[in-house]
Amino acid sequence: MDHILDAKNKKLGRLASEVALILQGKKKADYAPNKDNSDKVVIKRAVWNMLPKNHLRSRRIKRLTFEK
Repeated sequence: MDHILDAKNKKLGRLASEVALILQGKKKADYAPNKDNSDKVVIKRAVWNMLPKNHLRSRRIKRLTFEK
């Protein structure tokens, strides 16, 4: 599932933490901390710092894309 977020009138930190939660899969009913879900988010740097520092971090950030 692709998520498109509107960053207009939002603080960068709050937006980045929301994106990090989506990439971790915490917004899904079948969340498990060791499971890599397939959700993608359209927004990078701030999100990278909000993700947990573990081996899934690089896989999760690859699902972050930008629209032009």
